[in-house]
Amino acid sequence: MPERRRDRLRQETVAEIKRLAWAQIAKSGAAAVSLRAIAREMGMTSSAIYRYFSSRDQLLTALAEDGFTSLADTLEAAEGQSGKRAERLDARFLRVAGAYRTWCLAHPSEYALMFGTPVPGFEVEEVGGNVHAELTRGVNVLFRVMIDGMQSGMIQPPPLAGPGAARLRAKLRRWPAHEGEGLPPAALAACLFVWNQLHGAIALEVFGHVPPALIPADDIFDQQMRQLLAMLGCPRP
Repeated sequence: MPERRRDRLRQETVAEIKRLAWAQIAKSGAAAVSLRAIAREMGMTSSAIYRYFSSRDQLLTALAEDGFTSLADTLEAAEGQSGKRAERLDARFLRVAGAYRTWCLAHPSEYALMFGTPVPGFEVEEVGGNVHAELTRGVNVLFRVMIDGMQSGMIQPPPLAGPGAARLRAKLRRWPAHEGEGLPPAALAACLFVWNQLHGAIALEVFGHVPPALIPADDIFDQQMRQLLAMLGCPRP
């Protein structure tokens, strides 16, 4: 068989395996993914499917990488829409945050694998390879927006206080935040707090925990993101 045709057929088979795996995740969760069940549905032998993915974890890793890559691409596209850094911080942040939410709501199965209930024996952030790199690429979009805001003076990170402040400063100094290299601990903490708030708001909505009376949650999400910026000292427009 010619090399190009062999490669094309392999790519098509891998794509079908992934499609059926996503269907299993949507129906029963990532823990229920079964290479043998996928092989039966495709009319393949169990041994044949292992030529494409050697284990369930390898398949889940590939799916997670696809999800993080798609999310990072979406966030970078939203970031690039401004075309210039002179755009107001609040407008840039709200656009990136909105793109994050829109992607997650449109990809609930991917979101569940990437950020949801852990799969026994499988840890997304420990599988290595490109998964962590793609996760970092997406998070760094938000970090860049925040760092620009701090460098321009539009954001004033509050000082770390309380009995755990010293321990947190030490942890933040050891944290290898690529985009935040050289930032003081309070600034790094502000970036992390924003990501936590954004991620938490989206998780509640994706997993159906927003009160029904507030659905669709566009308005509550917009207000929460604006309040978050105000808490960091960003002037209201």
